[in-house]
Amino acid sequence: MICQYLQLSCEEQMLAETIALFHDIGRFTQFVKYRTFQDRVSVDHAALGAEILRDSKVLERLPEAERIIVLKAVEMHNWYRIPDALDERTRLHAKILRDADKLDIFRVVTEYYNQREFKFNPAMEEKMPDTEGYNHQIVQDILNNKNTSSCNVKNINDTRLFKLSWIFDINFDVTLQAIRKKGYIDMILSTLPDTPDVQKIRQHLIAYL
Repeated sequence: MICQYLQLSCEEQMLAETIALFHDIGRFTQFVKYRTFQDRVSVDHAALGAEILRDSKVLERLPEAERIIVLKAVEMHNWYRIPDALDERTRLHAKILRDADKLDIFRVVTEYYNQREFKFNPAMEEKMPDTEGYNHQIVQDILNNKNTSSCNVKNINDTRLFKLSWIFDINFDVTLQAIRKKGYIDMILSTLPDTPDVQKIRQHLIAYL
C-alpha cells in the first residue's frame, strides 16, 4: 500500500518487502532466550535482528548498498526517531518500515482489545500493571503533537496512550488515511477511562487526522 502510494520502482518495492520480511527476525531469538517480547527487560530486538542478519549472511546475494539499507532499517525500526544523518534512500526505507510496522501493530492490538474481555493476554499488555490513571506527561506530549518516550509508560493505560502518540511519528499521508479508515484511534480511545484528558485527546486527534 505505501509502496504503491509512493509509486516506487519494482526494485525499490522488492527492497522494501525484503526489509519488512526480516525486520522482526530478532523476536525469535529474543523469546527463546528471555521468554518475553519486552525489550526493556531483555534485549533490543531490532539491534539483535540486524546482528542475526549480519552473522547469518542471509543477505549476501544483495548488492552491498542494499544490504546496508536493510540492516540499518531493521536496526532503527524501533528507535524513538530516525537520525538526521541518513542518506535519502536509507531514510525512505526506514520511513516505509516504521509506518508499516505501526499499521500492523495497530491492527494486532485493536483486534486484541475487541476480544480482551474473553481472552486476556498479559503479553499484549506488555506485562504492565492494570492500575487506575495514566501518566500526564504522555497526555501533554499528545496534545503537543509529540511522539512520547516509552520511558513514560507505567501501566496499561499508558501503553495505549503511548500507541496513540505514534500518530505524530507517521511519515506518509497514506498511512494516516489507513489509520483513519480502519478506526484504530477510536478503538484504542474506547479502552481508556472517559476523563476530560481523554476527551481532549480524542478531539485533538480527530482534528489532526
